[in-house]
Amino acid sequence: MYANRYIEMRDSIEKIKIISSNRYARIEYETQSIEDENKVLTRKNFYILIFSFSLFLVLSAISLYIYLRSRNKELRFVKQRQSDSDEIFQLLSEQNEKINRAKDEEKNKIARELHDGVMNKIYSIRMNLGFFNAKVDEKTIEKRKEYIFELQNVENEIRAISHDLSQESFLENSDFNTLLSNLVDKQKEVNDIEFHYVIDEGFNWDAVSNIHKINIYRIIQEGILNIHKYSNASEAVIKIEMIGNKSLKLSIKDNGKGFDVATEKKGIGLNNIKERTNSLKGHFEILSKRRKGTQLTILFDI
Repeated sequence: MYANRYIEMRDSIEKIKIISSNRYARIEYETQSIEDENKVLTRKNFYILIFSFSLFLVLSAISLYIYLRSRNKELRFVKQRQSDSDEIFQLLSEQNEKINRAKDEEKNKIARELHDGVMNKIYSIRMNLGFFNAKVDEKTIEKRKEYIFELQNVENEIRAISHDLSQESFLENSDFNTLLSNLVDKQKEVNDIEFHYVIDEGFNWDAVSNIHKINIYRIIQEGILNIHKYSNASEAVIKIEMIGNKSLKLSIKDNGKGFDVATEKKGIGLNNIKERTNSLKGHFEILSKRRKGTQLTILFDI
């Protein structure tokens, strides 16, 4: 009986050992499987990370390349536009020179025609009427005198026109500094504003091209007109000076009512000054405050 019970207990213990051993083996197997899967997942995640980083670098490089390419295109376009603007300005300058030469030739031609043709004919008619005036008929004599007087007026008028047309441009025939001084001095006859013209002593206008002189003259005219119309000033100063050896600075300053540069719309006069400055690749600046006056500054390279 004890032997049988011993055998049953030993068999039972062995069965429990087998079951426990199988459980441990299964746990070890499942643990190993999970570790293997984790290793595979870790490797996959690493590859995905490498691929994502590589893709990011490639996309960044492509984006940078596209941006630099578009930027280069834009810079080339700006450079080409500037080159085209320079070429257009050069062509316009040459065209203006040709037009001025043609005008001068035409003026001289008209002057010769007026002087040699029309004036001689009128003079001849006047002389003949003078001879006819010897008649004793009082009414006829008076009529002849009227004609002679009219012909004299026409002759004087044509002589003046001929003289004006045969003259060269005011820039070539006159001292430019005197022209500017006269332009400023004449303003005393128009308005009570006291204008002052200031220029560096010994300023050499021969170093300034005619196209710059013309624009300077017109800018000063426009500035003076604006002062008359809008400033309510009592005094204004027009100053010309050299900055270094290559730059000319023109300033027009008044003590008038001024305006707010940021808010008020610029009129045609200021736009014309700005366009003239831009046509010569100059720099234009307006400084103004209410009740503090206005100053225009134009800087040219000559």
